[in-house]
Amino acid sequence: MFPATTAQKTLLNFRPECSRCLLETDVSTIENCVNVVVFIWLNDGNGYWYFLKSRQGEMLNGYVLVNNRWIYNPIEKRRVLTYF
Repeated sequence: MFPATTAQKTLLNFRPECSRCLLETDVSTIENCVNVVVFIWLNDGNGYWYFLKSRQGEMLNGYVLVNNRWIYNPIEKRRVLTYF
């Protein structure tokens, strides 16, 4: 866990609509976003900013922004509906 910077806090107040994100067929390209902050929409309807640090097989390893702190949270790639 580590704190978000002031710039991150300001920029990450934006929450993109699911309809503005990539098509579901393009979700496999998320593995190219290592060391990038993306907004992820999951199949269960939840969405949040995610700092993707690595991919191992079908697991995405990274951090979720919660209350201005980045918290480690691995996600199964199959759970990602779309991303921005």
